[in-house]
Amino acid sequence: APGKYHPDGGDVPVDYVSDDGVTAEDVEEEDGPQPCPEGMERCGEECFDLATDPAHCGSCENACSPDRTCAGGACVCREGLTDCDGTCVDLTSDPQHCGGCTILCPTGWVCSASNCSLECGAGLENCDGACVDLQTDPMHCGSCPNVCPTAVGADPACDAGSCSLVCQPNRW
Repeated sequence: APGKYHPDGGDVPVDYVSDDGVTAEDVEEEDGPQPCPEGMERCGEECFDLATDPAHCGSCENACSPDRTCAGGACVCREGLTDCDGTCVDLTSDPQHCGGCTILCPTGWVCSASNCSLECGAGLENCDGACVDLQTDPMHCGSCPNVCPTAVGADPACDAGSCSLVCQPNRW
């Protein structure tokens, strides 16, 4: 099963305690280092899936930024974002990329529903020129600067202005 496993406990989860009180650390002391479960790699003391873990994407030292997720060992833009010259942007609300990577809204204008405008549409909040729904936008959840965190096998979500995680398909 996906998740964190103790590298010295084989396929034993990090928090495992047997019926007789043996922990994953006890297994390490008794048997020495064990390999990680299939498809996982050792990063320090723990095992991770480098193909999908945004904190260890492609290598132990590579963490994806909050606007990216890990797929196939590479940091890629999260769903709903577009890669514009290496930066993940929301073409529906980014005034620097409004409706397309090369479309810049005039100074003082906002980007609302992929169009440059003088003001945000109904129900949207102006966050530095980006018109966003603070109730549903995981990059501005509840307030303009609040970015929802990511996790292994899950994507950030914003529901009623509160962050949550949504399991990725076929992960669990």
